[in-house]
Amino acid sequence: MRRFVLLVFALVGFAPSILAHAVASDEVQFLVVRLNYSTLAFKQIYYLTQPYQVSPPQAGEVPHGTVFVKIVPPTDFGRTTMRSSETGQVIYEASTVWSGMGEHIFPTPECLVPPGDPGPYIDRPAHLAYVRNFDWDSTDVGEVWEAAKTSTPLSRFTTEKFGVLFYLHSFSLGAADFSTAEWVVIFYSLPEILKGRWSAITGDLPDANINAIAPHPFYTYSLFAGTNAGAFETTDGGEHWSQLRFGENPSVPVTHIRAEMDPPMSWPWPVLWLGTEEFTPIPEERLGRICYNRKGGQEWIDTKFPQVAVSALKVPPSFPRIAYAGAFNPFYKRDGFYVYQDSVWQSFDLTPGDTTATRINCIEVDEVDRDYVVLATSAGVHISRDGGKTWRHSFGRYDMSWVIMPPRSWLGPRCDVYAAMNAGTRSDGIYRTHDDGQTWELVRWQRFVVSLLPHPLQPGTWYMATRGQGVFKSSDHGETWLDISDGLPERVVLCAALDRWDLRVLFVGTTRGIFRYQDIITSVAEREESTQPVLPQVFVLSPAFPNPLTLATNIRYELFARSLVTLEIYNLLGQKVRTLLAEWKAAGQHHFGWDGRDDGGSALPSGMYFCKAIIKSTEGKALLQQIQKMVLVR
Repeated sequence: MRRFVLLVFALVGFAPSILAHAVASDEVQFLVVRLNYSTLAFKQIYYLTQPYQVSPPQAGEVPHGTVFVKIVPPTDFGRTTMRSSETGQVIYEASTVWSGMGEHIFPTPECLVPPGDPGPYIDRPAHLAYVRNFDWDSTDVGEVWEAAKTSTPLSRFTTEKFGVLFYLHSFSLGAADFSTAEWVVIFYSLPEILKGRWSAITGDLPDANINAIAPHPFYTYSLFAGTNAGAFETTDGGEHWSQLRFGENPSVPVTHIRAEMDPPMSWPWPVLWLGTEEFTPIPEERLGRICYNRKGGQEWIDTKFPQVAVSALKVPPSFPRIAYAGAFNPFYKRDGFYVYQDSVWQSFDLTPGDTTATRINCIEVDEVDRDYVVLATSAGVHISRDGGKTWRHSFGRYDMSWVIMPPRSWLGPRCDVYAAMNAGTRSDGIYRTHDDGQTWELVRWQRFVVSLLPHPLQPGTWYMATRGQGVFKSSDHGETWLDISDGLPERVVLCAALDRWDLRVLFVGTTRGIFRYQDIITSVAEREESTQPVLPQVFVLSPAFPNPLTLATNIRYELFARSLVTLEIYNLLGQKVRTLLAEWKAAGQHHFGWDGRDDGGSALPSGMYFCKAIIKSTEGKALLQQIQKMVLVR
């Protein structure tokens, strides 16, 4: 196998010199190497360039890095294809037939790289992916990587801008004819555009302001949108939209929309909540409704919210059958904070004795303690420790547009709260408190902040959407920000949301529709000056299902290489309570169950827990790890 790897990287030397400059282009570059399976004899090298255009997967395709692979087994007729998720076009295609007379279809001969000019080595590290054919038990990709690291070209790699995909393709039935099998090695570039890519996904959505966006909690290309013309859903990444029929008049302005998972009741459908602001012949008498459903949009329930416009709506992800809302009508001085539980709305007064109407602009609830509620209002920040029964005022009487609590440290309690002020003064900006609102410090001066989104898996990574200045990204807890708005046609952003499954994807709603941003540079690639060795991504830990769990849950993970895997459960204090697994596992998909008990067999109490997956070396040293949250409800 070492001979194969060295041969592949030697062949890369025949790539034209333009490949070394691929990352500065708006095109995605591909180098396809075909080798005979048994002799490793060189067949052909293809060089392709394709324009950047984000594409969702199609039926039967499985994502591997930035490549979609659709495999038709040798026991059936059809075509195996590899298609780029960043161009939407086929990179490699070959027929699969019974007779053993397979046909290589694509790339076409005109893509052939003429030999003769060795060109430079690709002086960048490879992000390794591997696809195992149905009928072969070939050398593990981990051994391929270990051998490749010692080769001269790969040892010189300094920045991660290329991916590599190995694929063993067989044209014949089983192993009847080895001469028809071949290794396909694809090198693909990731365009060096730190500001990512924007694409419109408005499709046939009516021309209306986008007030709210809610990505589907189960499907990465399904999205809900609240607009001035009603609520809509797409299941194909934004090409086609269908209106949600939640009442006699579903075309009223939907100002808030939330979609959370509720596996025991509605999987694979989310619990979907809508908040409206409905105009009447008398503008001052704006009405409001809050509806929800658990049946995929077919059976809607009107929660009988007070007939006041909905100014804010929050549904805690861990408690999707509970809702927090703000009501506001300035003409009749009607306001209030409401909690929906057990099919009843309960009202709480923010400012007893104050007749001035206070608008609640944003509601944030702690992910563990749902009684810890923080509000951004037109009169400062309000904090409650008892679910809204009593309130403590903070931050003066400034108009606050947004409040957010970053994901908890899984080793400790709640720490920081961030709030954005839009009072029309020189003090506008993002503020932070470390002491539960006793004192605040300015993090950044910024006008018209409409949304702050912390990355749930990358501590310190934030997105900020503004009304008029575009979208920004921070990698240092908001200390510095990078404008990522280049390519966004409209900088008046009304709302924003991160995709629930592909966290490289950000959705923003504007006055001109919905736009999708893909952050195509990885966190490793952004640290180009780092001298630390780059390890390939060799496993993925998926969210547990069901979550929240009552009796048991299923933990799924996928290995791209045979690995020593440890699965451990920790409580909120960082104490290990259960070791589920500690053994070698083959490449592929695996799952393991957890019954909510500790190592001694005792039932654990309700609360948040963390599943920690660790990939270890043969010496027991931790190489890589991933963490997923779980909520246990007794």
